[in-house]
Amino acid sequence: MTEAVKHRFPNRRESTSIPFEAEGVHWIVSYSRLPNDKVGEFFIACNKPGSKIEANIRDAVIGVSIGLQYGMPLEVVHAAMNADEDGSPASVVGRAIALVIDDMQSHAEEQILLASQAAE
Repeated sequence: MTEAVKHRFPNRRESTSIPFEAEGVHWIVSYSRLPNDKVGEFFIACNKPGSKIEANIRDAVIGVSIGLQYGMPLEVVHAAMNADEDGSPASVVGRAIALVIDDMQSHAEEQILLASQAAE
């Protein structure tokens, strides 16, 4: 059996935070990228620290973050999440994951634009 390899981050690392609202609560999703530019860690906090809803969401996100550290793509988690009838995420965690994926795509598009401008 092959042993899984955990990607380790340096103690100090850049992180991106995105505020959003869901379930009537203000949330912040924060993520960090691995050197290969994939999402490697993922956290959520809200304006109700110590509440049951925050504890439940943070516990769910721990599993996502551990999966990411072992190389599971965030898109795999996103595809497995429940969605509403209109296709939008049905949960706080699903919404946060969608926001991170959108942010990563925007970042990639910016890098492509900058590279093409530098080549001109």
